[in-house]
Amino acid sequence: MKIGIIIVNYNKKDLLEKCLHSLEKVSYEKFQVLVVDNGSNDESLEFVGKNFPNVDLIKMGYNSGFCKANNIGIKRAFELECEAVLLLNNDTEVEPGFLTAMVGSLDCKEKIGMVAAKIPFLKRKNLIDSCGLVITPDGLTKNNGSEEDVSLFNKKEEVFCPAGAAALYAKQLLDDIEYDGQYLDEAFGFYFEELDLGWRARLRGWRCMFVPEAVVYHLKSATAGAYSEFVAFHTNRNIFYNIIKNYQSSLALRALGLTFLRYGLLLFGIFSGKGPADRINKQIGTFKMLRACLRGWFDVCRLLPNMLKKRRIIKKRISVSKKEIQTWFSRFGISFFDSIYK
Repeated sequence: MKIGIIIVNYNKKDLLEKCLHSLEKVSYEKFQVLVVDNGSNDESLEFVGKNFPNVDLIKMGYNSGFCKANNIGIKRAFELECEAVLLLNNDTEVEPGFLTAMVGSLDCKEKIGMVAAKIPFLKRKNLIDSCGLVITPDGLTKNNGSEEDVSLFNKKEEVFCPAGAAALYAKQLLDDIEYDGQYLDEAFGFYFEELDLGWRARLRGWRCMFVPEAVVYHLKSATAGAYSEFVAFHTNRNIFYNIIKNYQSSLALRALGLTFLRYGLLLFGIFSGKGPADRINKQIGTFKMLRACLRGWFDVCRLLPNMLKKRRIIKKRISVSKKEIQTWFSRFGISFFDSIYK
C-alpha cells in the first residue's frame, strides 16, 4: 500500500528539517512525502528543494489555513496513486517503525479506516500528548491519555478518532466522507478539524484503531502557541460547528446547553485560578479572551446557513443507529466536568 505523508508548513524550517530527517529513517518502503507550504518567508521552500529533492513540494504562496493545505495535499497524494494518507504535523519526529505499525492496522473490510499513533511529548518523552481523541457531551474533544505516563498505553484498542498531529486515513474513508471537494472542512480553518472528520467518518460506520507501536513525538503548539487568542478564537467557534454539523437533534440541544454552562464555569475558573480558562487568561488577558469569544459567535451566526446545509447532507448519509451513537460518549468519551477541569 502506497502512503502519502502530508506535512503542512508555515515558517518553521527548523522544525520541518527535523521532521523530514526522522522520516528518512522510516522502515516502511512505499511512501511519498508531500510538503504543502503556506507561503513561508523563512527559506523553508529553498531548504526543502535543496536538501530533500524526493519530497513533493506544493507551494501555496499564501497562508491558506491548515485544512485547505491538507486537502490540496490529499488530492495530490491520490493523483500519485496513494491508497492512504498520513497527516503529520511539522513539529513531530517519528520512530522508524511507526508507519509499518499504522498501515498494518488499516482494514477497510472491517471498516477500520483511521489509525491513531502513540504520541508522547517531544521534550517530555515519558508523558503522553495523545493516544487518539475522546469526545465530550458538549461538542469538545480532549487528547486521550494527555499528561499520563507512556507506559500506561501499550494496548491496541479502538478509539474515537486520531489526533491531528499524526493521523492515518484510508482513501476509501476519505472518498466516502468527502463533500464539495473537501475532506477536512475548510470552514474550520484550524483546530478540531480532525474531530469533525472523525465524527463524519463514524456516522458512516468507520472505526479507528490506536496502535501503541506507532510512536510519534510531538513538540505541541509550535506554530500557534498553546494559549493564544488565535487558539481561543478557533476552538471556541469550532465547537459550535461540530455540534451543528454532527450531533443528532437531542444530543445537539444538550450540547448547546452544556456549552453555555461551560462559559459560566470557565468564568468561575478565572476567578478561582483553576482550569484552562485561567491559563489562557494569564497568557492573553480577559479582553482578548472576550474578543475571541465574540468573534467566534459572530462567525457561527454568519455561517449558520452553510453549516445547516452540511448537517442535512450528513444526516441523510448516516449509516449507524442512534443507540450506537449514544454509546460513543461512554466508550470513547469523558464527562462534562472532567473535560473542563482535567
